[in-house]
Amino acid sequence: MGVPMGFENALKKVLSVEGGFVDIPEDKGGPTNYGITMQTFEVHMGKYVTKEDLKNIPMNIVENIYRNLYWDRMRLDFVEYEPLAEAMFDQGVNRGVGQVSREIQRLVNVKDDGVVGSITLGAINSMVGRNLLISFIKKAQLYYARIVQNEPNQGIFLVGWLKRTHKLFPEDL
Repeated sequence: MGVPMGFENALKKVLSVEGGFVDIPEDKGGPTNYGITMQTFEVHMGKYVTKEDLKNIPMNIVENIYRNLYWDRMRLDFVEYEPLAEAMFDQGVNRGVGQVSREIQRLVNVKDDGVVGSITLGAINSMVGRNLLISFIKKAQLYYARIVQNEPNQGIFLVGWLKRTHKLFPEDL
């Protein structure tokens, strides 16, 4: 099963690349703080939030959002190869949990319904983690390239997206 410190380590890594409050007009996700969009913050809070609310989001809420809406939703405590769990978490934050869940399901040849359940976890854990991680990162890079191919104005983000995927490789790989 997953390493007890898995979520905490993954969260530190995601927060190091997400940074603080940003509001870039070209970013389709709109304003974010610690990588959390206003829409995600509103879903978590169950009410309307302002940019000012997002700017002042408390760290305990950031942690709860990431734990509940990303890590736990993909059941990453049960992914045995920690670098893969961290990569899935990172990409779930950046590209969406549904997208990442379906992508990993296609890579392990199970029904791509977007729900990481026991069948998906069994398939993930039956594979060589390093090999699956490399395939997963490659798919992420192709995903970003397709975005820019289809929407050239998103090209301003491509180098950052690709650098982000490079950080998903463990040091010993």
